[in-house]
Amino acid sequence: MKKYVLPIIGLLLFTLCSCCSEPKVVNGKDGVNGVNGEDGKDGVTSTLIFFGNITNEEAKEMIATSSKRVYEVRIENTTKLTEVDFSKLEEVNLIKIQGNQALENVKFSKLNTIFYENSIWKNPKLKKVEFTELVTTYGESFLISENPELQEVVIPKLESADNTFTISKNDKLRIFGLPKLKIKKNTIQFAENPELAKVDLAGLTEINALSFAENPKLENVNLSSLEKITGRLVFSKNSKITTIELPKLTTSEGGLKFMENQELTKIDLPKLSVLKLKSNMGGYYAQAISIDDNPKLISVNLNELTESDKIRMNGNIMLKEISMPKLTTSGELTFQNNNDLTTINLPELVELAIPRGGRYPSLKTRSNSKLTNLNLGKLKTFGNLEFSEKRNNILAPSMEKFLKHCSEDIEVTGKKIKIQLAVQPSGVARGYIDELNSKGNQVTWQ
Repeated sequence: MKKYVLPIIGLLLFTLCSCCSEPKVVNGKDGVNGVNGEDGKDGVTSTLIFFGNITNEEAKEMIATSSKRVYEVRIENTTKLTEVDFSKLEEVNLIKIQGNQALENVKFSKLNTIFYENSIWKNPKLKKVEFTELVTTYGESFLISENPELQEVVIPKLESADNTFTISKNDKLRIFGLPKLKIKKNTIQFAENPELAKVDLAGLTEINALSFAENPKLENVNLSSLEKITGRLVFSKNSKITTIELPKLTTSEGGLKFMENQELTKIDLPKLSVLKLKSNMGGYYAQAISIDDNPKLISVNLNELTESDKIRMNGNIMLKEISMPKLTTSGELTFQNNNDLTTINLPELVELAIPRGGRYPSLKTRSNSKLTNLNLGKLKTFGNLEFSEKRNNILAPSMEKFLKHCSEDIEVTGKKIKIQLAVQPSGVARGYIDELNSKGNQVTWQ
């Protein structure tokens, strides 16, 4: 038995509640069947199961005789039950609330600890769930999914949670809040909640992984205290969010992904300094940060980033500048199909990762037709480079400056540097190319 499972003390009472069942109570002696020895009933009722045609009154009678500590609560496939208030319950191992045709309101007014699992799933009329005193959850999962009438879930006092939270496919859910949660050792996922507009995680300082995907009305996510992510952070296909701000985030070990957020204009990571992936995070193709296909994105703040694994920014058609002024060491860089991009500014970059076998370039730009300024002024260590800008006729001066840097300022040998522009190199640029090729490099300008 898992260490979180509550011990069952003394005589167990297994109680099944239905429309035709009566509450069953074992009157044990004080301090024998009782946890605290108060009345001989504490700790007696080990399981509460409500099903079938149970009524509100029958459920209320059953709860009145139950204990503060219960092994499990199940409300499954009821047809008449509309509301239930677990007014005495303080600790529970497992909660399952699913398939209840008429259930509208569930309240856990004193519950402070869930030891293993919570599942609230497929309740067609459920409008409200209250965990007013819940402070701690352990175990595997905390699921709230496919409750089409559920509109708001706020767990105001939850501070610690070990399990994976999944909030998904709740058609009318507008607000979800865990404002006091500080450290989350596992994952929180918000997916396919068509009306979800606000998520409050204002107290969260550290989390393993966090994901917001396909929430088309999501506009406000409060992550104002988040400092560290040990897993992955994802914002994907949230069509109304305009700004993503992580004002205190300094470290990410699992990667950041911002993809296909149709109204997103700003990503603000003002204190992020290190983006290094853990060895078990995604293999060769994993990106430390990927910012892809956000059609209205115009601003990315990575001003404090000094060290990173792979970085990719593709398909952000309104983004004009990519600037990482303090970045010194990076994995492979990829910048493609950013139609309005004019500037890539990496003035302190010294080292780019060299992919094994030389199959992939250390730096690749492609189809950025307005790219004018490319600042790689301190780059010394790198693998192959590829600048595929066939429709670009304004990048040539920056390319010439970079070739000068490679031929005069540093020792470059054995590299492939592929340049494709809409204009041919100047005579000066050709001289730099010849000099580099004389040292065993393969530099081409087409």
